[in-house]
Amino acid sequence: MIEEDAAKSEIHCFSDASTTGYGACAYLRQITKEGEVKCSYLLGKARVAPLKMITIPHMELQAAVVATQLVSVLERELKDFLLANTATHYWCDSMIVLNYISNDAKKFKVYVANRIQQTRDVSTPTQWHHIASRNNPADHASRGSEVKDIIRHWINPPNFLQQSDIKIPTTKLEKTTDKLPEARCLSTSVKEIPGLLGMMERYSKWETLINIFAVFIRLDPYTDDDGIVRIRERLKYCTTFTIDLKHPAILPKTCNITNLIVQYYHRLTGHSGRGLTTATIRQNGYWITGLSTAVSTVINNCVICKKLRGNTETQKMADLPAVRLEPATPFHYSGMDCFGPFHAKDGRCEVKRYGLMFTCLTSRAVHIEMLDDLTTDAFLNSLRCLIAMRGSVKSLYSDQGTNFRGAQTELKKNLAEINEELHKNLQKSLNVNFFLTPHRRATWEAFGKDRLEQRDRLWKD
Repeated sequence: MIEEDAAKSEIHCFSDASTTGYGACAYLRQITKEGEVKCSYLLGKARVAPLKMITIPHMELQAAVVATQLVSVLERELKDFLLANTATHYWCDSMIVLNYISNDAKKFKVYVANRIQQTRDVSTPTQWHHIASRNNPADHASRGSEVKDIIRHWINPPNFLQQSDIKIPTTKLEKTTDKLPEARCLSTSVKEIPGLLGMMERYSKWETLINIFAVFIRLDPYTDDDGIVRIRERLKYCTTFTIDLKHPAILPKTCNITNLIVQYYHRLTGHSGRGLTTATIRQNGYWITGLSTAVSTVINNCVICKKLRGNTETQKMADLPAVRLEPATPFHYSGMDCFGPFHAKDGRCEVKRYGLMFTCLTSRAVHIEMLDDLTTDAFLNSLRCLIAMRGSVKSLYSDQGTNFRGAQTELKKNLAEINEELHKNLQKSLNVNFFLTPHRRATWEAFGKDRLEQRDRLWKD
């Protein structure tokens, strides 16, 4: 209940947490002009603990975040009814949380640091105070209570808020994070780079050490005036080349500087292959031992090269249709397609001839007929030859060719015109089902492509 003649108003928010839940509650404390103290319940929120186990300090810190969220909602909704100088106080029974909030050192882990920042965005460390657990009304939200206890200790404000004078306790907080949980300890490690004698200790065999130094000495190195180790090439008296081209600098392949140089020239050459990248590096005055291996490593780890040179995905093959799996006589289930044209001589005239290939879907056998043209009549004549030589055909699969579509219409029309008795006798041999499916022609078109390639090879011979 908000008093209109209040001379002073305060918002007190309490938070608490346990292993089973956490919550917060807020109260409004007003002092009238006559000095009368009136305190009322404003808002509360309770939540159960997450299934994943979280430490008690983490739960207490999360409850403090809920408390600041409650105060933000109250200040936004009651801004037209509260006094302009309304003070806000936060109460918590966890000294760890109070030390978290009051500490300015940024040495905490992400979980704790984020929640500390959320509380600091809404409140200041001076607004947070310690309260004993027995006087904290939010304790009932964290542990659960019966209805009568909730009304007595949750809805009804604490007794000390109803007193005319409240002594805000001063809490002594830690100034360091050494005793706080979740504080990160930062350390620095120093690695000693071994010298020449240290490198010799890495090898257990004398002949291996000799081979290693022989490879290095074979390069005929020397140190220039700037302290750079270079190769003594035979271009000393060449005046057109720079010192970097005549005597390249020697770099090891496992050095970080070498890796950066290889990456730079790999990008400079437009993410080219190993050959061009290697040549560009040597043209710019660098002699890297094991250069091919270093360049290959950089190219294999390059994200852009993986995208450009990566293997494409292959389409997953569908299940085979039933007509290719059922046992049947040859050409009982067939696919057909035309190929050509072939140029032939008819007397003195040059004519075109086409091939019609029937492929058995069960045995993959092939039967080829010659077509004078791509008309329906020519196709029906070839179909009659197939049936006469190979037996009845139940299903034919083809594309949407006009001759195939015309034959399908012609056969249906002829079978409908004959009498019923003759229809029954011819149905077994002439009942051909056409399936004009252009998307299922890979089986017989592959054979057609092979026949054309064989024809071209034979004609060239």
